[in-house]
Amino acid sequence: ERNDLIFKKTISLKDAIYGASFSVRHLDRRILRVETQPGEILRAGDRHVLPREGMPALLSLVPGDLVIEFTVEFPEELTKHLSAENIPRVVQPPCIDVGSYPTTVA
Repeated sequence: ERNDLIFKKTISLKDAIYGASFSVRHLDRRILRVETQPGEILRAGDRHVLPREGMPALLSLVPGDLVIEFTVEFPEELTKHLSAENIPRVVQPPCIDVGSYPTTVA
């Protein structure tokens, strides 16, 4: 659309698989938080739309959308750290701190 803003974002392979979370500074200086859903695998060229966060329209009260276009960064080669055997460990999902939860069930 004419009033949409396009924001290109490069994310890691890990974020593409397990979900990305980042901030975008809007033209009006607001900080917008963007989070993709875990389990939603992103591919290069995929888009995430924030409705009505684009440019204000001259002839309409409804602004355009903010469209985030993703590029996925892949490693150029497999190194000792990133070999075929340990790829599952390198791109594992982020850890969730469960230390504050009770260890027993009543």
